[in-house]
Amino acid sequence: MEVIKKAYKYRMYPNDEQKDMINQTIGSARFIYNKMLEDKIKYYNKYKKPLNNTPANYKDEYEWLNIVDSQALCQSHQDLMKAYDNFFNGKSNFPRFKKKVLETLIVPVLLIIILEWKIAKLDCQK
Repeated sequence: MEVIKKAYKYRMYPNDEQKDMINQTIGSARFIYNKMLEDKIKYYNKYKKPLNNTPANYKDEYEWLNIVDSQALCQSHQDLMKAYDNFFNGKSNFPRFKKKVLETLIVPVLLIIILEWKIAKLDCQK
């Protein structure tokens, strides 16, 4: 059975409010990735045990994380866990902190990739 994959490209023209929300979501996803990585490193250096943290652990301390889409934060958590798995399996180096260089947001439900205000909606059936 042959699988056909389709991709759709969309141009997005967000208003100022939508731009702010997209930027907040991208920034929050980057923040949660970096914060969780930092806490894992500190915890391991202190106790020599791995830390099992999730984005939900940070929502009380950083209430502004409740404003953004939780799926974006969960995707950051999954990305960090994948980076750790790759490191421990010898596939890559130790995870690095994310920089504000290339702003990409992946929302798992629709798999929407936002890159320089261009959107590609991908058909993710395998």
